[in-house]
Amino acid sequence: MKKDLIVVKANTIKIDANFEEAEAHLKGELEKYDVVVTVDTMKGCKELSTDLNKMAGEIDKLRKEKLSVMTAPIKDFDAKMKSLVTLCKDGREKLLKQIKVFEDETRKEIIIMLHNLRAELWRSNEVTEEFMSAEFDDLIILSSMTTAGKLSGKAKSTVKDRVLADMQKQKKDDMRM
Repeated sequence: MKKDLIVVKANTIKIDANFEEAEAHLKGELEKYDVVVTVDTMKGCKELSTDLNKMAGEIDKLRKEKLSVMTAPIKDFDAKMKSLVTLCKDGREKLLKQIKVFEDETRKEIIIMLHNLRAELWRSNEVTEEFMSAEFDDLIILSSMTTAGKLSGKAKSTVKDRVLADMQKQKKDDMRM
């Protein structure tokens, strides 16, 4: 995999707005109405209340519009990066499935070769059925097969030793008889 496959260049977002000026103006307007509501101030308070509600809505709308514009590149970047992650994960899953199939097939071949070797060794050493106990389940591993598709020397040797142990039991029993 290429080391610098993805090169990301980002600039810090700088936002210029007249927040302080707007805040000072709003506070100044609100101070005018920082009074107890009376018959004389009621009309102005209601108007200011309506104006403030309208202004809050406009400020919130502006905030959302600007935020949407400013975050659009970030959302796009995030979506594209997630897409690349998904490509990698999907590729990995596909490989893992293929590896599992290969390993399962290889183990099946190993079972057949171990079974045939054991049967041949039993036959050539004239081990009778009652003494045939050599097992090879622990040898059904990928390292029991060479890259040439043959049983490894260790696997062959282990099966041979187990069959010879069967033969020794048989000989010992025969001698007792």
